[in-house]
Amino acid sequence: MDILIACDLGTSSCKLTALDLSPAAGAARILGTASRPYPTHHAGDGRAEQHPQDWLRAFAAAVRDLAGAGRLTGLCGLAFTGQMSAALLVDGAGEPLHPALIWSDQRAVRETQAAEAAMDGQAFYALTGNRLNATYTGPKLAWLARHEPAIWSRAARFVQPKDWLVARLTGVTAMDHSDASCTGLYDLAAGRWSEALFELFGLPRALAPDLAEAATRIGALKPDMAGVLGLPAGLPVILGGGDGPTTALGTGIAPGEAYASFGTSAWISVLSPAPVIDPARRVFSFRHVVPGLYAVTGSTQNAGSALAWLLDGILQSREPGGDIDAALAATPPGADGLLALPYLQGERTPVWDSLAGGAMVGLRSHHTRAHLVRAFIEAICYQLRLILDTFADCGLTPAELRVVGGLASQPKVMAMLAAILRRRLVRQKAHAHATALGAGMLGAIALGAIEAGEATGWAEAEAAFEPGAKIAAFERGHAAYAALYHAVLPIQAMLRGA
Repeated sequence: MDILIACDLGTSSCKLTALDLSPAAGAARILGTASRPYPTHHAGDGRAEQHPQDWLRAFAAAVRDLAGAGRLTGLCGLAFTGQMSAALLVDGAGEPLHPALIWSDQRAVRETQAAEAAMDGQAFYALTGNRLNATYTGPKLAWLARHEPAIWSRAARFVQPKDWLVARLTGVTAMDHSDASCTGLYDLAAGRWSEALFELFGLPRALAPDLAEAATRIGALKPDMAGVLGLPAGLPVILGGGDGPTTALGTGIAPGEAYASFGTSAWISVLSPAPVIDPARRVFSFRHVVPGLYAVTGSTQNAGSALAWLLDGILQSREPGGDIDAALAATPPGADGLLALPYLQGERTPVWDSLAGGAMVGLRSHHTRAHLVRAFIEAICYQLRLILDTFADCGLTPAELRVVGGLASQPKVMAMLAAILRRRLVRQKAHAHATALGAGMLGAIALGAIEAGEATGWAEAEAAFEPGAKIAAFERGHAAYAALYHAVLPIQAMLRGA
C-alpha cells in the first residue's frame, strides 16, 4: 500500500500524478500521470467562471485513466492542491449554489473600492499580506451578496476548489492556511480568520470553513464516491494546500531561494521566514504549506492563458507547442519592432489594475503570425522581469530561479526567459508536475511516510539555462514594455468612458 494519488485541480485541467512512496523507491517516483481539461466561461464584464461538477467529472475521468494504465494497485491515499482565490458558496449539504468565480474573475471592482473607502489599503495589506483587489475571495463574496441574493440566502460555507472536491469525497469541509491566506479574510500574523475583515466586506463569519494545516489527513473516501471512482472506500484523503505554496514545496526551495511557475498564469515566489511588506503593495505574502514560512509572491494574470487566446482563439493553431518553437526560430529578438501588452484579464504585480486591457504596438504590414507569437512570449517574459525588478526593490535578489510549468518544457522559451531575466534558470525534472509533487509531499508527511524535513529532497533538477551576454533587443524591449501600460492607460480609460 505505497501508491499515492496527488491531484492538482488547476485553472485549465485536473492533473493527477501517481507516486510510489515505498522505501525502495527512495525519493518518490512518478509512476504515471493523467490530465482532463475543463472550460472557463468568460464574458466582457470580467467574468471567469467554472462549474464544480466539471472538476468532479475531470477528476473521475483522470482516475479512470490511471486505473486503465494499471497505476492504482496498492493505493495508500489521495492528496490535493488547487487554484487559489476563488469564491464558491455551498449549501448545508455541500452542494454548489453557483458557478465558481475563479481567481481571474474581475467583477468585484466596486466591492474592492468600497472596502478601500472603509479601511486604509496599507492597513489591509499589513493585516493580510495582500492588497485590496478584485482577485481575492472577500470582494468576490461581497459581489455575490449584492448580485445573487437568492443564492446568498442559502449559503452555508464558502470554499476553494480543492476544498469542494475534498468535501465531496469525504463529507468534511475545511480549508488549509495557505489557501485561507489568499482570500483577503485572514489575519496573516495571527494565523486565523479575521472578524474585522468579514465585517469590512459585510460577510457573516459563519460562512468561513474550519482551518487545518495542509499536511492533514482530513477524512476518508466515502462509499458512494468510492463507487463512482472505482477506488476503495475508506482511503485516506489529505487536505493539501493552495497551488502556489504547494509548488514552492514541490520545487524544493529553501528560505531565501526562489522559483518561477510558467503556466496558465505565471508568478515568482521567494521563500521567507517572515512576510515581506512592500510600501507600494506590489508583492504579496502567503502562508506556506510548511508552518512558520511564507511564500512572498509577485504574479501575472496573463501567461499561458494569453498565449492560448492568441494561438487557439485568434490564430487557430493546431499545434501550439510547435507554433511557439517555429515562431521563435523564424523571428529575431524584439519581433522586428512589435511589442505586445497581454493584459487580457486585468493585471496584478506590479500595476494591480483589474480593468487593464491589452495592446499591440509597432504593428506593420511585414509582421506575420510568427511575429505575433514571439511578441506575446516576449511580453510574458518582460512581465516576469517587472516582477523580479519589484522583488529587488524589496531587497529580494535571488541569484537563480527554479522553473516549473508547461511553458518550461520549451527550450527556446527558457533560453529567452534567462536572457530577459538576467538570471540562471534551473528547470525541474518534474516541471510539468511540480504542484502535484508538492501535494504528494504533503500526503506523504500526513501519512507518516516521510518527515517534513525530508520532503524537499524529492525535487530534482533537469537542465540549466544561463543568461549569457546581454541582448540589446531584449533590453530595449523591456524598457519599452515597462512604459507601455502607463502610456496606453489614458487611452483605455477614454474607451471605457472613464
